[in-house]
Amino acid sequence: MRPELAFLLLIVIASPHPTFCVYYGDVGPDEVNQLNNFDLLILSPVIESEYLSQIHVTKLGYVSLTTVSGNFWEPWVDPQMVQEISIGTYEQWGEYYVNVSDPRWTVMIIDRAIPYLLNKGFDGVFLDNLDAVDWYAWNLPDKSEGLKQGVIELVHKIREKYPEILIVVNRGFSIIDKVALYIDGMLFESFGTYYNFHEKKYMKFSGNDIEWIKVQYSRIESLAKNYEWEYVLLLGYADPDNSTMLAEHYEFMRELDGERPIYIADKYLSEIVVLQSLQTGEEGPPTDSQISKSWSTWTYFLFIVLALVGILFWRLLNPKRIKKYK
Repeated sequence: MRPELAFLLLIVIASPHPTFCVYYGDVGPDEVNQLNNFDLLILSPVIESEYLSQIHVTKLGYVSLTTVSGNFWEPWVDPQMVQEISIGTYEQWGEYYVNVSDPRWTVMIIDRAIPYLLNKGFDGVFLDNLDAVDWYAWNLPDKSEGLKQGVIELVHKIREKYPEILIVVNRGFSIIDKVALYIDGMLFESFGTYYNFHEKKYMKFSGNDIEWIKVQYSRIESLAKNYEWEYVLLLGYADPDNSTMLAEHYEFMRELDGERPIYIADKYLSEIVVLQSLQTGEEGPPTDSQISKSWSTWTYFLFIVLALVGILFWRLLNPKRIKKYK
């Protein structure tokens, strides 16, 4: 093997797994510093441009494809239009389901929402609530198939209009094979762990639920390989103030998958969870977020050392070539 190729391979082996964070809270100078420790971010669309410009990693802006709240989170929304195309209420989050097949909604997403995010400085979009097509099936069975097709067509149109941006979707298992060609990756939310809003506690899935997750995850891995997705992201939930739970939930998720990046969030995704509490001495596995934070302080130093070693190694093996250029 050529020495320069061996050196590049060493760099690749030394590099950590990519990390990501889903955070919808406020952003100021402190949060900017924390967020820059990750490789990929999924953020609120209303983050101030001043702070967004100080974040130098890949950033995706949040857009719900099937629901709308009509509040400050969606400055591109026409409230009157939302009232006209809403088909139900999503009471848990105070949102409305919208008729995705309505042409006015297509215009709202493609010509207003996405340009807003791109002009603000995002690198792409995170398309949420694709699973709503299944909620439609429960509540509006006569419309569910048409709405599924509406979501599929909308994702297709987004890709046609914006061929260069990153597109990551959240779940949407019943239609994911139909949109796989148009996206760059998928977030598997509630991968093994979740927050139960009825019982008001963080929990781990078990029994048939875990078997279902395994089946879906196997499908996702096949699609990711076939369509060369850039991202498969695994999101779980735990109490950020409970280091023991964080460690247990992380280990539980890691047992379901040993490779993909994992992030564990609080129930409202309003905290940047870096799991620093695990460094207090309690037993538990390090998380991807911890790895990201530790690497951020000495990665460049390590790479400089490796580069110097690589150059020395290359010179020792190529003395004649060096002499030629003197």
